[in-house]
Amino acid sequence: MLPKLKEKYDFKKALKPLLNPSTDKPQIVSVPSMQFLAMEGMGSPNNNPVFEAAVSALYGCAYSIKFGRKKAGVEPEYSVQPLEGLWWVEGTDPADYLQTPQSEWHWKLLIGQPDFVTTADLQTAQAELLQKKGLDASAVQLTRWEEGLVVQILYIGPYKDEHPTISRMHAWTHEHGYTLHGLHHEIYLGDPRKTAPDKLKTILRQPVKI
Repeated sequence: MLPKLKEKYDFKKALKPLLNPSTDKPQIVSVPSMQFLAMEGMGSPNNNPVFEAAVSALYGCAYSIKFGRKKAGVEPEYSVQPLEGLWWVEGTDPADYLQTPQSEWHWKLLIGQPDFVTTADLQTAQAELLQKKGLDASAVQLTRWEEGLVVQILYIGPYKDEHPTISRMHAWTHEHGYTLHGLHHEIYLGDPRKTAPDKLKTILRQPVKI
């Protein structure tokens, strides 16, 4: 008898309609309710110890949950999803945060989690990180979020040069009868530690309504 193949959750396959926008023109898609590890903060993402600590806490939890489940023999196995970020400035239109000093930016960092990951998984990971690595990840939360109708486009290049593409996406949205609302959303498909800035891939996303 052949051995049973282990079940594996492939987020790239499951979320393919949401993670493959064109670089040529924006597209409208509907994003369902999904689960995330999340942590909030404020200030520039550049040379900001608070931002860097949030990224470390999120990835620490994400990998501890994944390997903790694998060690316990809990199926299905899965890969860690990319880092995502929501960006906004209090009291401003969604399109205006780019003209605001980064010191006033609010952010919420996210890492998607399969629906079978539980609060108990997160709590176990947080305790393990504190005990073994001295990493306090107690501010990380497991939450659900439904974005609904969005416009999105794939941007390739340095993060600092995103603005023209975001503006083009906003203009396309208005031209097609939609109104911007909610929080600017970015999904970081590339790793800036390993990828040249001009080759970084980022999904730029914005909730819209008719």
